[in-house]
Amino acid sequence: MELTVVDVPRLVLHLLTELYYLQLAMFSRFKNAIFNVVGGIEPLPVLKDSESSPDDRTLSPKFPYSRPHFLQFHTDEEILVSADHHIRPIIVPRDISKLPWNSGYAE
Repeated sequence: MELTVVDVPRLVLHLLTELYYLQLAMFSRFKNAIFNVVGGIEPLPVLKDSESSPDDRTLSPKFPYSRPHFLQFHTDEEILVSADHHIRPIIVPRDISKLPWNSGYAE
């Protein structure tokens, strides 16, 4: 059987279609396997507001709010002003030579 110029695009289209359906079938099998594993797990119980302790709502943050070191904010007040979303300050590094690998910085 000889292939002509007209047959090549048809053959390629047929092969791509078969590959698409094969990948779709593999994804469906994977999805079904995940649902079979996760489907048997019951959801965790939800605590009502009256059941939670008051200490749960007042936890301190795990990490304090900070800014990248190259912005050179030295005081807590500078950091708080830079985080104010109402005035939306334009933040520019004071010394651009402090940027790693002479990269740019934008927010």
